[in-house]
Amino acid sequence: TVIDQNGELSATLVFTETGVAEISFERPGGITGNAQLTLTNKETGAQYPVAGIRSPTSAVTVLALPPGHYQATLTLDHPQIREGIVGSSEFDLFASAKSDLFIPIKTGHLEGTVTNGSGQPVKGVKIELFRLCQYDNKQWCFSGVVYTDQTGQYQFIHLPLGLARLVVGDGITEITI
Repeated sequence: TVIDQNGELSATLVFTETGVAEISFERPGGITGNAQLTLTNKETGAQYPVAGIRSPTSAVTVLALPPGHYQATLTLDHPQIREGIVGSSEFDLFASAKSDLFIPIKTGHLEGTVTNGSGQPVKGVKIELFRLCQYDNKQWCFSGVVYTDQTGQYQFIHLPLGLARLVVGDGITEITI
């Protein structure tokens, strides 16, 4: 609907050659940061970014999308790691239609205890997490850091699934989350 300078209805626009995408996702517990959504038309390569989805929102409506086969990629800001956590899903959108889509976000936890040679817990040990870089799957990129608590325990919560490296002092351990 278009309103003129006098507040009068002057036209109604109807998008008949486009569709509507209703996209929802579940925020893993404790992840309250912002989200960025990118819709990519798999046929044309056109991208439609939807930035700044603020917490606690977990749904978004995207209007006036051209019909096509899309990949929806959602990145949630994460308090412990740089790259955030990502979920994606594909859907088809038809002219004058609405598509409903749920984007699953699968995560894992990593926790442990650091002890000394006598088996006693050690407080304040730096635990660094590295993951394969998004731009180059042969390079390791710093992802996040935590420190052990007074009982020697540490945890990373809601991590993206995949290969990771933990660095504790001079030791490096490769793990799959």
